[in-house]
Amino acid sequence: MCARFEQNIGPAECHQLLLTLGLTMVVPSPRAPTVLPTDQAIVFSRERIFQASFGLQRVGRPMLINARSESMHERPTFRRLLDRGRALVPMNGFYESGPAGIVLFSPSATTPLIFAAGLVDYSLQSFVILTRDADEFVAPIHDRMPALVRPSNALSWLVDGVLQYDAIALDTTTLPTSERKNRQLKTATNAQCDEPGPLFEQGRLE
Repeated sequence: MCARFEQNIGPAECHQLLLTLGLTMVVPSPRAPTVLPTDQAIVFSRERIFQASFGLQRVGRPMLINARSESMHERPTFRRLLDRGRALVPMNGFYESGPAGIVLFSPSATTPLIFAAGLVDYSLQSFVILTRDADEFVAPIHDRMPALVRPSNALSWLVDGVLQYDAIALDTTTLPTSERKNRQLKTATNAQCDEPGPLFEQGRLE
């Protein structure tokens, strides 16, 4: 899962990202680096770069912050976003919580940023991050992680909808106890990490 991530990206970094991804767009204004559910973050679609809220708000239901990439085609909420809502979320790192505590996974020195695949709901101007089974770097801490995409494969996801699970070397930093408590309080929101299977409501399938 991914319930919090770092995105310390200003106008200069945005311009460089656009060059890397082969896109031409208007750069949004800077924002706070640490992104929690309901916070604004910079997101790339195949057509533009913009700010959207982290997490899909649903009336009378928990907010969704992640979507399992393996089953996104089967979930009504995510399936409807797969045509025009494919996106990339640039990150300076992401957090995972496990038995040993909370760990920040950040790109190695040779990779300044990482990109997570996401889905945007334009009607809500919000997004979820796609997840996958953890790789060798994240597995000791948590069994899930963001579905990371290399810049060279960005257009495969954004344009063609082909998501490749790229192995990307990550550095780890264990957060101090005080930061763990702070993080747990901040992310204690009414959120869940994936939509459950289709439910019958009032005699119809969602």
